Amino acid sequence: MAFFCAVSLNFIRAYKVDNYNSYYLALWGADKPGTNPVVKVIVSIFFDVYTTLMGVVTVAATIALFANLMESLFNIPIGVGSIIAVVMFTLLSMYGAAFLRKFNTVMTISLIAALAAILIFVITMRGDVLAQRMFDFEGGMNWSGKTLASHFGMLVSYCFTTASWGGSLSNYAENIHTKKDAIGSGILIGVMVASLFFVTSLIVLPFLPDAFVATPILSICKEYMPGVMTAIYWLVVMLSVISTGPTFIFNTSNRFVKV
Repeated sequence: MAFFCAVSLNFIRAYKVDNYNSYYLALWGADKPGTNPVVKVIVSIFFDVYTTLMGVVTVAATIALFANLMESLFNIPIGVGSIIAVVMFTLLSMYGAAFLRKFNTVMTISLIAALAAILIFVITMRGDVLAQRMFDFEGGMNWSGKTLASHFGMLVSYCFTTASWGGSLSNYAENIHTKKDAIGSGILIGVMVASLFFVTSLIVLPFLPDAFVATPILSICKEYMPGVMTAIYWLVVMLSVISTGPTFIFNTSNRFVKV
């Protein structure tokens, strides 16, 4: 992940691209003056469709998570929560996207800090279970009926998705001026995202298979931890979720703003 992000950011810096369309055109060599116009159109249309579909999936997942969080904490019906999310994302995309994009790093760090605090509680409560399951790759096979090999496709898909992050990063790389900036930023992104996945896994692992729910960490907080931890986690996750939708919407709007 860090490798792909660093390479992508360095490419963005070198070619001075500022949206996913110019990024992919440069990546495929279709930005040169002598390029066949048909090739340029094909590349643009293909990645317009690809990026739009990825954005739709991401925003839809974000709306679903928002609705689940609202239902888990306030018993608001999923449908109503989804409508609230759509309205909120629309307003933020129109009036608050710039602020949210700048605030993303703060929210990511806050989320990692909140998860670290929750992990401390988990280790205190079920550290022995966590230690036992850390390297046990067979014990949980009967939890979902799926083998480890069945998730290989998901891993490959995630690798391809990570490799295409440059299209999104091109929208926010205006402060990347040197190769050192690109490599450092790429490593930082990789470490932060990997930390989120790793800490999340450690939190949930001791509570499986009971934690197979829509919002596992929130459920763990509500059932086993002080109310203040539930409130902190819910607030941080909610802010992160709220920022994700408008950010991906901006990726698309930034591509067409110059058309």
